[in-house]
Amino acid sequence: ATIVSQSSDGEDIVFYMFWYHLFGILWANQFISAISMTTIAGAYSYWYFYGRDEDKKADVPMAFMRSLSRVFRFHIGSMAFGAMLVALVQLARAILMYLDKNTKTWQDKSVALRIAFKVIHCCLWCFEKLLKFITRNAYIFIAINGKSFCASAKHAFMTILKNLFLVGFVNLVSGLLILLGKVMIMVGCGVL
Repeated sequence: ATIVSQSSDGEDIVFYMFWYHLFGILWANQFISAISMTTIAGAYSYWYFYGRDEDKKADVPMAFMRSLSRVFRFHIGSMAFGAMLVALVQLARAILMYLDKNTKTWQDKSVALRIAFKVIHCCLWCFEKLLKFITRNAYIFIAINGKSFCASAKHAFMTILKNLFLVGFVNLVSGLLILLGKVMIMVGCGVL
């Protein structure tokens, strides 16, 4: 009986450590993505605001390195917080998929349970996409204004809300242009 309880405890530890490490991987992935987005946004904003100024034109080639050092010096906590929010939603989706897989026999018996899993999965997917969109824009506002994550996310959300039609139109046009570019590359490669 002692051996069984020890193996059960070991399996429990492995089970919880799996979820712990999965969260760590998701958070690290989003953290690296946040740092890269904010660094690129900072470099572009430096080029946009100071690239035309003759006194600061010599600093433009080093804009990326300056932006990267600014991110690590001032904004690393904001990047970690935003990445944690997205990683938590991704972890919730992973847990839901795990539960969905382990309750297939119950779902076969109950149509309501199956529909509930699908609805929750769809809502979490939509929430993750919305959160990624808002955090991406918050990182851009962090790079431009230098404020905290929450203030930048609020500013980004309000800006998007005020210009909803324009944002939708720009996303539609850019999506069509990207699709057209992909088709042209595919056709060009096929012809060659």
